[in-house]
Amino acid sequence: MESISDVQQQILTFIKQQGETTNAAIANQLNVSYEAVRQQLRQLEAAQLVVARKKRPEGQRVGRPTRVYTLSATGDHLFPKAYDELAVELIDTLAAALGTEALRQVLASLTDENVRQWAPHLQDKSLLERLEALKGIYLEDDAYMEVDKDEASGELRLV
Repeated sequence: MESISDVQQQILTFIKQQGETTNAAIANQLNVSYEAVRQQLRQLEAAQLVVARKKRPEGQRVGRPTRVYTLSATGDHLFPKAYDELAVELIDTLAAALGTEALRQVLASLTDENVRQWAPHLQDKSLLERLEALKGIYLEDDAYMEVDKDEASGELRLV
């Protein structure tokens, strides 16, 4: 992907803050022309960073609907997330508040539920096929997941 200009970054940030917004609102916020924003939005759409849809304002019965813009999943991934830190903090807090045994039970319950959901997709498959199926499940959340085979030992693992 080509680099994102400062103006495009400002547009993406404004859309992130608003959830959805219009060309006019962006132009007003950035103090630039409507046409300048329209050109930038066209580039951001082509890069699949934003999604446009038509929306008719409440009470409007005639005239063209307004185009509203939201971040695509790809656009949203440009913004930092702290989910790993939140997860660690949540686990530490649960352990402190409920005790480690209760935390183990909660995590075991989550694991059991995942196994229950995944089991039908793994049934009657070889180890390699099961790892590939798990990779497919995880790829929804982690595009860098891969099956690794140690040539010396023949060991297979998801990494």
